[in-house]
Amino acid sequence: MDATVRELTDFTVHVLDSMVRPEFPAEAVLEFLRPALDAPTAAFQRTQLASGASDNVADGLGPDASAAFVERSKSHWRQNPLMAAAARGELAPTTAERAIGGQRLWRSSPEREFLVDVAGCDQIASVLLQGGPEEICGVIFGRFGADFTDAQLALLSTIQPLLQALERHAQAMERWSQALAVPIHEAEASVHDSELSARQVEVLALLAEGLTATAMAHRLDCSPRTVHKHVDNLYRKLGVKDRLTAVLEGQRRGLLPRR
Repeated sequence: MDATVRELTDFTVHVLDSMVRPEFPAEAVLEFLRPALDAPTAAFQRTQLASGASDNVADGLGPDASAAFVERSKSHWRQNPLMAAAARGELAPTTAERAIGGQRLWRSSPEREFLVDVAGCDQIASVLLQGGPEEICGVIFGRFGADFTDAQLALLSTIQPLLQALERHAQAMERWSQALAVPIHEAEASVHDSELSARQVEVLALLAEGLTATAMAHRLDCSPRTVHKHVDNLYRKLGVKDRLTAVLEGQRRGLLPRR
């Protein structure tokens, strides 16, 4: 158990520190979880229920199958037991077989037939990042044969808060990029040239807002002690010693908008 916790923690820290673009790190997450769940196929999917707009990042699926899944999500999401549950706000990791009410109902489901025909799998499990009547966002895993086990669902339950934190982090990066006075590709270049992690750029933006360490800790969902460590590393990389100089240096480098 200790080894598993260390592995998950190391994975999460690595992904957070290496994120540059304001996107959920789908490929890294899928690559990590597929072997643990014995799932040959997996996808990160985001669907707007009102408009039907849907996009995904797939691993283990060809482009035709990925496109078929997106189209299916637009028109048949109510028939998909996992998507229907997510729309009701039921975020606990589960499988299609369990969500629909058992093996008999799942085996006669059109969604199962679709999975077999398109993806060569007949069992799916999901871990959700967001649910509700407007948008569904989550990671889906597929395989053929036996349904996913209680232990595998427990793993997804354990890792779900970490994945949701990654999604919040990506959204925070998106807000930061939209607030910049420079185009996003120039902002990314500035981040790269400054050798700052995404978390350090976020800390810099919060410094510019004038937040205290306690307030920043609440915003970042961490401890004030961790915030001070981020600030110290940020100052070191920028070559400054105080908040005002850090903000001015961030503006000079194009990391913050000039007010």
